[in-house]
Amino acid sequence: MIHFQSQHDGEEVLLALRQHPIVMMPKLAFGFLLLVVPLFLPFFPFASVFPGIKIVPFLFVLTWLWLQCVALFFFEIFLSWYYNFYLLTNERVVDIDFVGLTHRSVSETAIRNVQDVTSKTHGFFQVLFGLGDVHIQTAGTTPEFEFPFLGNPEEVVRKISELLRKGGGRLG
Repeated sequence: MIHFQSQHDGEEVLLALRQHPIVMMPKLAFGFLLLVVPLFLPFFPFASVFPGIKIVPFLFVLTWLWLQCVALFFFEIFLSWYYNFYLLTNERVVDIDFVGLTHRSVSETAIRNVQDVTSKTHGFFQVLFGLGDVHIQTAGTTPEFEFPFLGNPEEVVRKISELLRKGGGRLG
């Protein structure tokens, strides 16, 4: 059972959604390219740039620092994916966005404020992996919620439409 910080009494989470892990692949590929950069450090003319430097300890420290930065890059990719999620409860839609290591943004709207919900699947990779975007148009303070790269977006649309029909929402 899932609980979240601003959950109301009697409110139950029906769907907890996160982007498909495939969305991390381009960033991960770039991160793996960054891992090979230290292999080219011995070819850089450090002696002419930094005269009198002991090359081997310098390369070791530089490589170690580089790999620590790449590890932080991978960690931030994972945190960004893991902590960006969307909740559909019996009362509302909640969008939790993790922005960097020091900021979180939470947007929500009551189910009764939902005016339109659509799913869009476009592009070769979205069709291949069964991904899509869910767009929720609302009458609330946040006029639109966009949940990109979800697996099985039609199920999300069906669930929201079902909640609206039960609760007398505005969706036709």
